[in-house]
Amino acid sequence: MEKLQRSFPKLEIMVRTGNAGDIVRAIEDNKLDIGLVTMPCSGRSLSVTPIMTDPFVAIFHADADVGDVIRPVDLEAMPLVLYERGGLTRTLVDDWLRKSGVNGRSVMELGSVEAIRELVGAGIGATILPEMGARPDRTQFPIKTRPLSPPLVRELALIMRRDKTLTPGLQAVCNSLKAAADRRKTDP
Repeated sequence: MEKLQRSFPKLEIMVRTGNAGDIVRAIEDNKLDIGLVTMPCSGRSLSVTPIMTDPFVAIFHADADVGDVIRPVDLEAMPLVLYERGGLTRTLVDDWLRKSGVNGRSVMELGSVEAIRELVGAGIGATILPEMGARPDRTQFPIKTRPLSPPLVRELALIMRRDKTLTPGLQAVCNSLKAAADRRKTDP
């Protein structure tokens, strides 16, 4: 962001979070120029460019006694702090649990990855989040992450209206997001 602002000082960059469906509607309504969303997403007026795959991980308080790899059954009796319902991220998690016959006991549902991480770190429960949002060095409380078995991943894509004029600033934003995704692929 800083590099973009230095290169394009008049470029107005606004970051907005939301469920993929809300972002798609904002792009279609021309209220946003570009979106980074969880696949699948579609729209006749959209250009969709997959840019990276993001694995999910289980997250626990640092002192939790858990195995090296987490299966759905390992979470069956645990209180879970999950992402709010309605988004693709939550749907992927619910489907992963359900396919193994586990319902999961959600004790809290929030729209903030940061808040979920903090509550897990405080010992409220466990969670499943995309690895991108599970950075242990970004929490007030200590957490630990574990890979999932079977693996669960989401694909992220850049979306824009097909008729959107690709200004130099918008092209720079696209290039910056793609470069960040490429760096993540080589340096998770």
